[in-house]
Amino acid sequence: MNVLKYWQHLKPKSAKLISTGFINQTYRIELEKGLAILQRLHPVFSPKVNLDILAITDFLASKGFVMPKLVKTDEGELWVIDNNQCWRMLTFMEGHTFDEIQETDAAYSAGQLVGRFHRALLNFKYDYQSVRENLHHTENYLRRLEHNLRANTQHTFYEHVSPIANQILEEARKLPNLWELPLRHCHGDLKISNLMFNSKEEAYCLIDLDTLGKMPWPIEMGDAFRSWCNPNGENQANSVFNLDIYKAALEGYQSQVWKYWKKEERDMLPVAIKLIPLELCARFLIDIFEDQYWNWDPDRFKSRAEHNWLRAQSQWSLFEDIERKL
Repeated sequence: MNVLKYWQHLKPKSAKLISTGFINQTYRIELEKGLAILQRLHPVFSPKVNLDILAITDFLASKGFVMPKLVKTDEGELWVIDNNQCWRMLTFMEGHTFDEIQETDAAYSAGQLVGRFHRALLNFKYDYQSVRENLHHTENYLRRLEHNLRANTQHTFYEHVSPIANQILEEARKLPNLWELPLRHCHGDLKISNLMFNSKEEAYCLIDLDTLGKMPWPIEMGDAFRSWCNPNGENQANSVFNLDIYKAALEGYQSQVWKYWKKEERDMLPVAIKLIPLELCARFLIDIFEDQYWNWDPDRFKSRAEHNWLRAQSQWSLFEDIERKL
């Protein structure tokens, strides 16, 4: 890979694509000594996000918290722009990730890790350099969904999309505005595949730090639990919310940081757990029409729209199951 020329002091030997992810592309780099991770950032992220990553990883390292760290270029830079694309190198973290949690012990450990992360950042003073304006601001996505419904009545997927889309608009607008709650330091994307586990199946490290910022804790954990408690994963049409996984994960989280939550935050956690699948479903439906945001699997699907339709069905069925079990 030509971009490796910026890290010649590491003596890179080979590169292997290990994940296209939903957004970024990630490569495992074999070095003369050890391994590293190379990432190409999606344009939705400003290169300045790397300044935020540096600030938080340095702060947490001082508290003994393990995180992947940025590896500077030969010129001492945190990132490079090559062919109008932003690239960065990160230290390699040993271990593995899950696409789904199947065991309550792993769920409890995941909750503990995130609880420790939130507790460690309670007194962190920092102004983020890169702020994504629409992250979990549900009303913005609802307006975009409405616009796309009006503008795309002749779209191939319109007849599939419109019934669910209209229900999303109705259900989401019944819920209170969670952004009136206190803003806390958050990871911003706690799907289970963003937690690293060691050989003992203990969660020990958070990865994919591009969404760091401030938001209400219930939104952060609503996103976490809708991911962790869906053992079927997101790439099938029928999802369920596993209450045993939820109980274990919540107890792990509560053991670390629950006492710092205010009552109004605790009361809104179930609301957030309902809200996030609705928001994600809206976002997948939007991209069926706009066809530009989420990565997709061409080996399984004929188009991005087809993959997004499956994802949307997964999130809608998850919302319905949460409603039944609330």
